[in-house]
Amino acid sequence: SILYFIIADLSLVDPMYQYSLVYFVQLYRMRINRSEKPADKEDLKARLDILLKDITFNMYVNICRGLFEKDKPLYSFLIAVQIRKGEKKVSDSEFAFFIRADEHKGDITKPAWIEES
Repeated sequence: SILYFIIADLSLVDPMYQYSLVYFVQLYRMRINRSEKPADKEDLKARLDILLKDITFNMYVNICRGLFEKDKPLYSFLIAVQIRKGEKKVSDSEFAFFIRADEHKGDITKPAWIEES
């Protein structure tokens, strides 16, 4: 679901970037069918790991084909941040600080790992 919402939000970057849920589901199903299968067909964890990597990479490649070069780094960054947020390695407040620190100097608490300079 992380990938779908990142892709859906690309329309906020440029109205030309509008991808339907049908398109996303087609790519998703294609990757389930074409991805590598684990040696042990009963190993669910291995299958899920393979699918996660394969779907993430192939969604990235397919969506990048339709993006302007200037927007590809933003798309990469959004995927990386959302994955890290899902792993609880980046908090919502850290991301908000990174995105809006100058706009809301008094509204956002600075993350502890940022030093005073």
